Amino acid sequence: MQKIIEILNPKIIGMRNYYGLKNAGKQLNKIDWYIIKRFTLWYNYKTQNKRWFAGISKVRKVICENGLQKLAV
Repeated sequence: MQKIIEILNPKIIGMRNYYGLKNAGKQLNKIDWYIIKRFTLWYNYKTQNKRWFAGISKVRKVICENGLQKLAV
């Protein structure tokens, strides 16, 4: 997961610098939510969990601890 976060962070920072308008927060939050969902699905696939969004709070905690940047400020 750390490797994926290291790859994603420069892309997220670049998108935030390009699209980081004050009135675009709602759309940027949707992209942040999509990133969290995809990490959760990937994590559940790796741990062979059949439920799609099982452990989403755990995944959020882990990606925040590993330093994943957010688009919405």
